[in-house]
Amino acid sequence: MYQFVLDGAVFAQTAPAAQGAPQAPAVPVQGTPAAAPGVQPKPQGGDLTSLLIMLGIPVLFFVILFVPEMRRRKKMKQQLASLKQGDKVITAGGVVGTIDFVGERTVYIKSQDTKMEVAKEYVGFVFSNEPEQKK
Repeated sequence: MYQFVLDGAVFAQTAPAAQGAPQAPAVPVQGTPAAAPGVQPKPQGGDLTSLLIMLGIPVLFFVILFVPEMRRRKKMKQQLASLKQGDKVITAGGVVGTIDFVGERTVYIKSQDTKMEVAKEYVGFVFSNEPEQKK
């Protein structure tokens, strides 16, 4: 028995008989789709969905990774611009204190009996003087 493929359909044919004997016709093998006359098999690859997936994955990563960081930076920039005397802050070094004076690029922080000058970029967290509203 021989098998061969024609237009995506698998056909089987028995071994050739002796000389002069009639040969059995080729028939489709059970379980394989026979190609209808005039029907082209679907080409593989090149789908629009695979292109959309390949473009969508980087967009998804951008949204998941970078958008929250941009929001956090924007919020911190607004907080640093609105620093005022009396705000309670924590510096990047872990010093907790109260702002005594706000300059153009620096702030003076008073912590217990110590007063220090810190660059605004190193203010890590600003406590709100307003009471928090419970949700």
